[in-house]
Amino acid sequence: MNVVFSVNVPYPLGMAGSMRVRLFAEYLARQNHYTSVLVTNSDNGQNQRNGILNKVKYMNLSHSKIPYIFHLLLYPIRVFICISKLRKKDSRNILIVYGDIDFLTMPVIIFAKLFKFKVVVDVVEDRTLQSEALSFKAKANLYLSELLMPITIKLIDGLVVISSYLKQKFEKIDSKILIKLIPVSAANLLNTPPIVSDNKDIINLVYCGSFGVKDGLKFLLDAFDQASNKYPNLHLTLVGTPSEKIQKQVSLANNINVTGYLDDSEYWKKLYSADILCMTRIDSPFANAGFPFKLGEYLATGRVVIATDVGDVKNYLVDKRDALIVSPSSAQAIDTAIDYFISNINDMPNIGVNGFERSKEFFNPSINSKMLETFIEGL
Repeated sequence: MNVVFSVNVPYPLGMAGSMRVRLFAEYLARQNHYTSVLVTNSDNGQNQRNGILNKVKYMNLSHSKIPYIFHLLLYPIRVFICISKLRKKDSRNILIVYGDIDFLTMPVIIFAKLFKFKVVVDVVEDRTLQSEALSFKAKANLYLSELLMPITIKLIDGLVVISSYLKQKFEKIDSKILIKLIPVSAANLLNTPPIVSDNKDIINLVYCGSFGVKDGLKFLLDAFDQASNKYPNLHLTLVGTPSEKIQKQVSLANNINVTGYLDDSEYWKKLYSADILCMTRIDSPFANAGFPFKLGEYLATGRVVIATDVGDVKNYLVDKRDALIVSPSSAQAIDTAIDYFISNINDMPNIGVNGFERSKEFFNPSINSKMLETFIEGL
């Protein structure tokens, strides 16, 4: 097969969406499928505009040296030329679109269909449920996405979704569309765990990821404030770059460390240095519609995970067997889970091992990527 990914996130290095695409793409490349990635947004983050990594060719469709309005005018032509060059006459051609359906994505889909590609869209969230403030451009894109989705459904050949909510949503829009639920994948299952020092004098809580309202940092920080008064040996590490508001809050607290951005090597070391990893998404329609990307990676460390009960979490995990599952949007619930960890500390390795086994069962990159391969082969 010849598989082309169209993505609106940086590639190959980036946040969780970049890793989802990369795991799929590199697996397909290892199976000797022609694999390439088109980056449709104007910024490819810390990556080069074009390159090859692990047999996957990637290229950016934007043109940063010309005014944006001219870029938009030339964009459809660039897409047409690019898709025509990527098409392989002697192979089955597949386009997989990751991200929103918008004015940058639609030309890719339309020209791919003209060149006889089978088209799949990978949907990981329902942005219509997002409650956080959006820029005018983001609002316009969201409106356009919802306007185009019913049309897009008629054009494409299949959907990949990350949650049961999204599967049910699109089944209601079109009951005949082929849909495959493929959850998050834990990239660290493919790697040898890093060697980290074990400081038995402290209990280290670690949070990694974004710092939006949906992520529930307010409740984690409030819970840590309560728990650290009882257990002075508690430490909290926040991996990433939080907002100024959170920065100010933690600057006044003891035993909280903010790392800022970390490269992959340091990121994994921080994850594996944890005694407890925290996934604290709030109780909101947006959170319940998707699935927390970091949860798979957390479980794959073999460390104990505190996870809020949002979306499909309990479809995969059992409380106090595989993880400590708590009510969302509740500092008290997180504090109680920390109490449980400390009161039953000798039993915690078993929970960590069970969580690791669930990650291998449900969030395994090789298994999930094979599901994608099988799905697109059957279109």
